[in-house]
Amino acid sequence: MAEGGGGVFMVEGGGSIRRRLYKVTRESSFVDVGSFSPGLYPLEKERRDAAAEERSFLQHFFLGEAEEVSADDLAAEKTRRREQQKEAYQKVLLEKNEKREELRKEFMAQAARLSHNPDYAYPNGYMMSHGLSYALKKNWRKAVVASKQEDEGASEEECVDLEPLFFDEAEAVAEHAAAEEKRKQKEQKEQEEAREQQMLLRRWKFHTSVLNSILDYNHKRKRFYFRRFNFADLSTFDLDEESLLGPMRYTGYPLLLDGTVCIQGEERFLLNDSINVLSVKIASSEVGFPINVYGTVIARDSLDKKCVYLFRRDRNHCQLINSEDDLLILTGPKRGLALTSVIYFEMDLKIKSGQGKNDRQLSNGFLTLDAVARTSWDKMKVETDSLDTKLGVLEVTYAIVKRAVEATIAIEVVEGEFYGKITACTTNIRNCMVLHDSNVADVITCDGKRVVQMLRPTVAVFVKEKLEVTGVAQTGVGEVESTINFTPRASGVDEDEITCGSVKMLVKVSWSIIAR
Repeated sequence: MAEGGGGVFMVEGGGSIRRRLYKVTRESSFVDVGSFSPGLYPLEKERRDAAAEERSFLQHFFLGEAEEVSADDLAAEKTRRREQQKEAYQKVLLEKNEKREELRKEFMAQAARLSHNPDYAYPNGYMMSHGLSYALKKNWRKAVVASKQEDEGASEEECVDLEPLFFDEAEAVAEHAAAEEKRKQKEQKEQEEAREQQMLLRRWKFHTSVLNSILDYNHKRKRFYFRRFNFADLSTFDLDEESLLGPMRYTGYPLLLDGTVCIQGEERFLLNDSINVLSVKIASSEVGFPINVYGTVIARDSLDKKCVYLFRRDRNHCQLINSEDDLLILTGPKRGLALTSVIYFEMDLKIKSGQGKNDRQLSNGFLTLDAVARTSWDKMKVETDSLDTKLGVLEVTYAIVKRAVEATIAIEVVEGEFYGKITACTTNIRNCMVLHDSNVADVITCDGKRVVQMLRPTVAVFVKEKLEVTGVAQTGVGEVESTINFTPRASGVDEDEITCGSVKMLVKVSWSIIAR
């Protein structure tokens, strides 16, 4: 806009409305109006460039067309413009500082984006400002610390005696109760964990003490060894507890055999392997023979790993061993032994002397019969294992029985008086096991029946062979022998009579599987 030959103009440019008054005469070339620039440039070169740009703009469009004004008016206008520019600059600085403070507070609230010590943050709150001197940085840190302390104090004072706008007392009580319950549960859990840790520690100490009690030193082999079974948690496992599993556990079950497979309803399963302990003898003695022996020989199988006694005599009922050919009189096992993983034989035998304090340890240790090494065997065989201990060597002879069933034998005298031996064996393994010896056991009367006392009543039998029971009766003219056979079954009872001279006996065999 122009008035007359020279006057007041409104110039639009740079994206914003700029209002300036200029004095331009037709005779003069151009008035320097660089000082009217609205921006306060930090460098003189940039300010001069901006002034030259405006001067060039006015020369091209308004030269010779502006109205002449007085020098005083021009000076007043320049002063007013400078004040406006100063106010605008201060306003911009204030807005920048406010934005910077908001940004700093925002990042101060995000702990993950700050350094470990936020009191020493830089002015922007989260990154380094390379343009600040050390003194400015130090002053800024102090200001940040003071500002935080003031904000914390003010917030505490402002929040005194204040309640939430929508305060629900019932909800607050419920939240408090829930928090208290959670705290109690946490304390209870910690107490239970502490008790459990103490219990485990006590159990470990007890287990260790039992291990130390069964640890011994073999002077012959010059090494330490465990005298007893130790492959269990001895804090809860009783080494002296007798197995509660008895014979004939599955005699009354409706079980059928299909080869080596047992059938119960729709279920089919293979029979377990087993062993027959044929004999235990003292193969050598460093103190010579004869000796009076007492103590225990036990077996542990995988069914419960508890004691199944094979030989058990106290000091008052010791057995006289005259030579290395004499066998220990076995009185077990009372049930079939399952050869599914490992069977352990523990020996604890002593030699009786004149006084109890002078009794010597003949043998103290255990043997291991591993079933895994024998899983590929198809044939049954007899094995012997020996235990070399303090004063002698013990030999254990046993027969491996594949796919076995348990036969429990009971004998009743029907006619005559029996005195002699009763043995049992199988058709494949002819080694006999003594079931009764009248020199050791008698015929007793029970419920009006004369029952033969059995030393060891059970025999393991392969399902594809036969069980043989032999009676040898001593008469006035000599020995009379008789044998009867039984075909194995998975369950049930078989009976048959055997006659030895004038003696007639009823043999009863109860069949059962050993385990499933």
